[in-house]
Amino acid sequence: MNLVGRSLALGWMTTILVVQVSVARHSRWALNAKTQALWDLSPQELECVHNFLVNRRELELQSFKELTLAKNSVFLIEMLKPKKYEVLDFLDNRAMPPVREARVLIYFGAQEYPNVTEYAVGPVEQPMYMRKLSRKGGQELSWASRPMSKVESVLLFHTLKTATEPLQDFFFDITGFTLQDCNGGCLTFTNVAPRAMTFRKRLSWFLLQRLVNGYFLQPTGLELLVDHGSTDAQDWRVEQVWYNGKFYNSPEELAQKYADGEVAIVVLEDPLPKISPQYSTYKASAEFPMPISKGGPRVLQPSAEFQIPISKGGPRVAEFQIPISKGGPRVLQSSAEFQIPISKGGPRVLQPSVPPYSLKHNTVIYGDWSFFFKLHSSYGLQLFNVYFGGERIAYEIGVQEVMALYRGHAAEGRETKYVDVGWGLGGITHQLTPGIDCPDTATFLDASHYYDSDGPVLYQRALCIFEVPKGVPLRRHFNSNFRNSFSSHARLNGPMLVLRTTSTIHNHDYIWDFIFHPNGVMEGKMYASDYVHATFYTSEGLVHSTHLHSHLLGNVHSHLAHYRIDLDVAGTKNRFQTLRTRVESITSPWTRRSQQVKPILDKTQHFWERQAAFHFRQTLPKYLLFSNAGESVLGHSRSYRLQVPSVPEQMLPPGWQSSPAFTWPRYQLAVTKYQEAERFHSSLYNQNHHWAYPMVFEDFVHNNENIKDEDLVAWVTVDLSHNPQSEDGPNMATQENSAGFLLQPFDFFQGFQRYTASPTHYQCVC
Repeated sequence: MNLVGRSLALGWMTTILVVQVSVARHSRWALNAKTQALWDLSPQELECVHNFLVNRRELELQSFKELTLAKNSVFLIEMLKPKKYEVLDFLDNRAMPPVREARVLIYFGAQEYPNVTEYAVGPVEQPMYMRKLSRKGGQELSWASRPMSKVESVLLFHTLKTATEPLQDFFFDITGFTLQDCNGGCLTFTNVAPRAMTFRKRLSWFLLQRLVNGYFLQPTGLELLVDHGSTDAQDWRVEQVWYNGKFYNSPEELAQKYADGEVAIVVLEDPLPKISPQYSTYKASAEFPMPISKGGPRVLQPSAEFQIPISKGGPRVAEFQIPISKGGPRVLQSSAEFQIPISKGGPRVLQPSVPPYSLKHNTVIYGDWSFFFKLHSSYGLQLFNVYFGGERIAYEIGVQEVMALYRGHAAEGRETKYVDVGWGLGGITHQLTPGIDCPDTATFLDASHYYDSDGPVLYQRALCIFEVPKGVPLRRHFNSNFRNSFSSHARLNGPMLVLRTTSTIHNHDYIWDFIFHPNGVMEGKMYASDYVHATFYTSEGLVHSTHLHSHLLGNVHSHLAHYRIDLDVAGTKNRFQTLRTRVESITSPWTRRSQQVKPILDKTQHFWERQAAFHFRQTLPKYLLFSNAGESVLGHSRSYRLQVPSVPEQMLPPGWQSSPAFTWPRYQLAVTKYQEAERFHSSLYNQNHHWAYPMVFEDFVHNNENIKDEDLVAWVTVDLSHNPQSEDGPNMATQENSAGFLLQPFDFFQGFQRYTASPTHYQCVC
């Protein structure tokens, strides 16, 4: 054990006992704990943890800005999730609140054997201890598995700039741009992942592009493979070069063969035409400031005087006038006199001056809904303690992993497999634009992250929350007695509450929504809107790509999102069953000569995890029910139905490269028993550490635990497959490019479901 490990082992156990006694005796840490148990870390808490770490001399920490990898530095500080049973015991049984701790990731590069180590630090308000977080099997994280830092990116650019000096004439002749003294005509690089397909190696392909707006659509045909595994950037080197379909051993070899006339070059057209607009971009809609390094989250509203009260009455029904039969048709308006303003910037969603939801810190109350949300630095937007009608529906809902899988002929296109949590899915949010990303009447919230920095960084308008009409009534019926009168029943409008954030990783953007309907239905939805991951045109590349422009191929790819849904339907004792519809031929009872087809529901109870795991070769049952073990309605178990409208394709068949990091995309759905050790199967390290990651999703299923009347977790894979087309330029539209799931009450309510809004009822004599 090294000096750091020995020092921590001696101190943390005694300190944690002192902390627990202090929490019991002093209410300072327990104050408002009912709401704080799941809060994310505030900027002040992030700074407290950072200062505590800096003062630990044995860590020998340096600033992340030091332009070297041979240093010890803090890469990440975020909330360490408390154990579920501790939180539920506290929320439901008034037990002691769990101690709030931070998860800390430290890069130890200034050692003989560099490593990446995680620690728990607590309590976050006044840190007193740190302990090393153990991993399954005691396995250590390799140095090569770490996420790429800003410093490493800067050093890589310097390495590439130096390594390609022999190619400056080549660059200018084929592109008109250079890397050296470019003066406005500059080249740039995009690096792709994974870093290597070999354990403990760190090699990356870099795609050379012209630095203009929409540079993702400006490949030059040159790609370089760089070995950057050493902590000393002087040891980094270019391993291979690919240009226009051929490989070269080094930039020097390509430069020499070009000088000798042995290279088949393609001279690119001017990327800045003087007549027609540039094909790779469009005019920006808004300019954004850089994230702010100091300060706490703020709630931004359209007007300072708007207070956010609790909605007492739920949705309201507008009063309508009875139509008059004489004089022709008339347009009916609500009793309130509203003038419809003309929007100069396109359609706007009109909301009342008082938002119909309550927002206190990160807790939302909307009609019968209540839930808590946070923007996790690693995993993105997460929901906790989701209630409807006074009943807990789910303890936790959120994205576990996202992948973008590409095909291609070029080296860079062939190797690209983005594993997006490895880039910090929640920490790559950017400012939302009122009137475009969200309605201008939405409530905007900031977020703070400590990710590859020396302190908390404030991301303005990282989230928004708003109510919008669904576009169709929630329920309606127009009744007639077929004589001389009619009545209209159940004209209930269909508003929905939307919680939204975004993520941007290189060329692709995601919009993440959680949507709440007043009838107890909840949706999780992902939209993709990205620049095409373009590669250089070769005839061989047409097998995997679409020819989009003169020298441009759009690679076929898929976006897969893996959601973890910890369902607690009216309690933690749930069971999983499926309903399938089959048809049966019967003889009509009133005439024996006629045959009829009758649909029949087949119910299947799943008792074991392997029975509840659905591969892509299987047809997913239409009804996926999670039911409470004890309560019933008219003899039916109180249930919530999981719907997965977007059935993904099989992207990674069994045995694919034997990679343990990529077992989850083999399943459309898997249902497992809750285990604290199985709260995550993905991490920041999966992007660069495919071959020896200790948490393998396949193991969650193969241990085949009993799932009858247990605390259940649903793992859902949704998919967007994209074959680029000319209409996708310069980037892909969100329409028809969404995927997600729904949770819907199924025999959940005691009797028919009631609403706070009263139905309209009118009689008319025509």
